[in-house]
Amino acid sequence: MASGRNRNHQTRTEFLQQIPDPVLLTTSEGIITEANQAALNAAGKTRKEIIGRGICQIIHGGRWPHIKCPLEEFLLTRQAKSEDTRLPGLGGEYHLVITPLASSGDESDSVMLQARKLSREESLKVESIRTAQLAAIGELAAGVAHEVNNPINGII
Repeated sequence: MASGRNRNHQTRTEFLQQIPDPVLLTTSEGIITEANQAALNAAGKTRKEIIGRGICQIIHGGRWPHIKCPLEEFLLTRQAKSEDTRLPGLGGEYHLVITPLASSGDESDSVMLQARKLSREESLKVESIRTAQLAAIGELAAGVAHEVNNPINGII
C-alpha cells in the first residue's frame, strides 16, 4: 500500500514537471505540497523555499492587506475559479486557474493552482479594465462630494 502511494506521488510529480506553466499543489489550508520547475523558476526560489510555505507568501510575495488572495476566496467556496490577476511573487500578470482536487483514499483534499503568463496585449487589457474601474470609483466619489456640498451651500 505504501509503495503504491509512493508510486502515485512520483507519477504526479513527473506529470507536474511536464506542464510548461507554473503549477502549485496545496492543502485545503493553503500550504504548498508540490511545485513544478516552472513555478520554481517564476518565483525565483528553490523547492526547499517553497514546499511547506503558505501560498499567499509565494504568489503575492508576502501577505498584504490590500491584495485579495484568490486562494483564500476559493477556500471559502470550494468552487473552481479562473481569473486574470497580478502575482508579484511570480513576477507578472497571469491567468490563474484554481481547481479543487478530490482526495483518494486517506489523502486529504488538495488544490491545484496553474498560472499562465499573460501576453503583453492581455496585460494591457487587464490594466485598462483596472484603470476604468478606478475612474468609475473616482467619478462616484466626486458625485457624492458634490451632493453633500449642495445642501451645505444652501444652509450657509
